[in-house]
Amino acid sequence: MPKDNTMILSDHFLTIRLPLGKAQSILIPGRIVAVFLLCIILAVPSLLEPDHPVLPDCYFKRYTGYSCPSCGLTHSFYETSHFYFREAFRHHILGPAIYIFLLLMLLKYLIEMFTLKQISIGVNTMLKKTVLIILGSVWLGFWLIRFLGELKT
Repeated sequence: MPKDNTMILSDHFLTIRLPLGKAQSILIPGRIVAVFLLCIILAVPSLLEPDHPVLPDCYFKRYTGYSCPSCGLTHSFYETSHFYFREAFRHHILGPAIYIFLLLMLLKYLIEMFTLKQISIGVNTMLKKTVLIILGSVWLGFWLIRFLGELKT
């Protein structure tokens, strides 16, 4: 805690310094924006049909004719939100994992907003890097396999 009788509320993108005692009456704007965006990201695919005309086309696929690395995520989110995991994995191999991760982040942010206490999960830096490398490799591998399959047709 700083020596000037203030408390620092910090978020990944925003840091607010508040006088002690005022923290309970204020919400961190960064968290509100994050919760709003996560609600949209998670709710829209679950409310619309997968082939709904409101959903935008993939610009990469429109201009090149090939799938981009994130093609299929919206359909995968739709299938995951309706518990059709086999179909969700068919659309994008990491779709269900990303959906569940975003759902957990939404829950974390909501708890932090209502309790005004930051939840931190200590994870070894080496483990974080290893997991990110594995997920990145799976994502890239999935896209390359799909891309090479599209080249043959």
